[in-house]
Amino acid sequence: MSSSVHRITVREMNEIKCRRQLAVMNRLFKQWQKLSQQGNYNEKRISQLNTIYTKIERDALEIAKQTSRHLVQLNKDVKEFTVVLMEEMRDVREKRLDQQALNARTEIYRQRNYIELIALLRQQLPTETDLISALEQASSLSVEQMNLLVFRALSVLEINSTQPTDVEKQLLSELKAQSEEVKQFWHSGAPQSPFSLQCEQIALMIEKLKQIGTTQEVQSSEQQLNLIQAMEQSSKRHLRADSLLLTMASQLRESQQKIELVDRIEQLIDELAIFENADRTVIEDALKLMNSGTLIQYTQMIEKLEVIIEQAEQKIIAQAQRKTVLDGLSQLGYQVNDNAVKSWLDDGKVVVTHPSTPGYGLELGGTQTRFQTRTVAFSADRDINRDKDVDAIWCSQHQQLQEIISTSDGELVVERALAAGSGEMKVYENQNEQNQSHNKVLYNRPRTMSK
Repeated sequence: MSSSVHRITVREMNEIKCRRQLAVMNRLFKQWQKLSQQGNYNEKRISQLNTIYTKIERDALEIAKQTSRHLVQLNKDVKEFTVVLMEEMRDVREKRLDQQALNARTEIYRQRNYIELIALLRQQLPTETDLISALEQASSLSVEQMNLLVFRALSVLEINSTQPTDVEKQLLSELKAQSEEVKQFWHSGAPQSPFSLQCEQIALMIEKLKQIGTTQEVQSSEQQLNLIQAMEQSSKRHLRADSLLLTMASQLRESQQKIELVDRIEQLIDELAIFENADRTVIEDALKLMNSGTLIQYTQMIEKLEVIIEQAEQKIIAQAQRKTVLDGLSQLGYQVNDNAVKSWLDDGKVVVTHPSTPGYGLELGGTQTRFQTRTVAFSADRDINRDKDVDAIWCSQHQQLQEIISTSDGELVVERALAAGSGEMKVYENQNEQNQSHNKVLYNRPRTMSK
């Protein structure tokens, strides 16, 4: 063949992808460990994920010595485990956010009920000074101890109190549910109105905003809730409550997005750090932004980091690919200069020669995964009948080159090629066959590439 387009894969491609994925996985696993240590986590599930992580960690110990086939499998395992960790943490965070909001509302109702219970005891049973005093000092007690104290107070009231009012009935009903550890004990009394349910939903969302939103959002929502509750009963009041719910839902989604984007930035910083010449300035800028950025700024930083990582990866891969090809040609007897890899990377092409075909050379060009090879001549004044023979020789050598590259755990594939002797051969001015990468082109009629 006289000219051909090749695609080459080298093991470094798989190794870099593995190192990047491992950097992401390690960060996620550490974050998951912190979540799992905060209590109420399934011990069996903890054991399962720890076992998977330990196996992957063991498989990755000698990553520099592993074959491409093993690296592909390792990368697959790491990706799958990373997805599992991300879904696991997202689920845990959502559940804990809901639980934290519920706990906060529960505590608010609990404290209100303690105050009202003490007032009721003072009004109906002022002689129960020990019980009243115990309730006043109950803040240091555990939930179980408080429930026992509430149950004791309820028993005393039921025995000694007169017919309770509707308000007192509601309080007693809530206290009874509270002492029995009903999840939302304040719903245990008389049915709540649609508006009161709206207000409770807003209050729960405010508690969530306190966890992941901004102080300004929390204060604004609390003020609006107070204004709505102060309005007279009307359809307008319900509409205002619905509008506030929608606004807060949007704020919570944006806050959650920020958390996920910050997680992504942290992961990309870890990926960038695997490259020896990583730009520390970009990493420092990303770390600063994480504390106070907007959604747009986070997105822009993610795009910037991804581009930088891709460029760093491609630089290493391009060098490995070109070195693999040139090393293979050297084994075939081609005269390859020490700076051939650099010349190819810098100039986008390089020309190498073979002693068996004086007056001719092989040009390799391209800066991506795909590259082109073609036979070239060093003189326009030559016996052009030899061109086809030189093309045929290169065709035979190419098959040998494929075999050499396969032994180094790589693969060379021909995507398109021209038959030997097709078209005019590119000609270089023959100044120095040992350094053809810097010679001037005298004649070059483009050859039409066929698939």
